Amino acid sequence: GPEHGSELRLRADQRHQLYVQWLNARVPEPDVLQLDIIWTAEFAAAGWIHPITLPAAERADFFPLTKRIHNLLHGAPNAPLSLADRALYDSVSSELAGELRPRLGQRDLVVVHDPQPAGVGAKLADMLGIRAIWRCHIGLDRTTPETEAAWSFLSPYLASYDHAVFSLPQYVPPFLNGARVITPGMTGGTGGGMLPPGD
Repeated sequence: GPEHGSELRLRADQRHQLYVQWLNARVPEPDVLQLDIIWTAEFAAAGWIHPITLPAAERADFFPLTKRIHNLLHGAPNAPLSLADRALYDSVSSELAGELRPRLGQRDLVVVHDPQPAGVGAKLADMLGIRAIWRCHIGLDRTTPETEAAWSFLSPYLASYDHAVFSLPQYVPPFLNGARVITPGMTGGTGGGMLPPGD
């Protein structure tokens, strides 16, 4: 109900204030924070979020490719994924992982969300031997040629992760049969997600 929503907003406000205090004080840990999307501009302006840049020549092609993968996971008809697509995805993933590598240490945990950066997290896990979790909130409740193509494309990268977490059990592909399911919850600042039954 409304009381639950206001409680979540209060917790989000408290978390925001705590993060601002930590970041201003430059405390060494934690070094990974769960941010509400509405804080991004503020934290970037303060220099607390570092941009990741793609090579200009590849930037134009990478995002349409990852959108195709996304759409295939939803079962939407799309152009087949080619060896050239694999080379592009692999190249950009390697470059971005190389950019992030100096910022990570042996005690860090890499948590990656959805297919677009899955290759980056896999490369980091392989390079540094650190633990990695892949989280996915998209998929289809049945297998189609499109979903099979997308999962086949992603599976070599997903093999590098220690754990996979999905938002619905129907989205878990057969080759990730040990994946965990965590259903979405409401976040305080954005109002997104779902309330638990009865709230």
